[in-house]
Amino acid sequence: MDIESLRKELYQKISDIDNPIQSDLILSFIKGKGILYSENKNGIFFNISCLTEDDVKELHDYVSSLKKHMIELPEVVMNKPSVISRKKNIKEISRYGNIDIDDLETLILSYSFE
Repeated sequence: MDIESLRKELYQKISDIDNPIQSDLILSFIKGKGILYSENKNGIFFNISCLTEDDVKELHDYVSSLKKHMIELPEVVMNKPSVISRKKNIKEISRYGNIDIDDLETLILSYSFE
């Protein structure tokens, strides 16, 4: 298989991934190989066309092996629970008494609330 068709197949395989575990494993592989990428709120981005032939082959083999060996996990495991219930220690709210302050202290404190 020539390198261009391998790149296209790699692109297709990566774009078909919707499993967050596989995505994290691919990101770890990319970081480990020192492949340049950028990251923002939409995900990570790297240019497949700029990869060397060896990197394309290795990444293709890695993604293919992930797809072969990934166990289908139940939906409950894949989706993180939205609320985790834990016992919380409820601390008492400290109540402070009224304090007499002079005019200078009042002026100083008034700047704190502007």
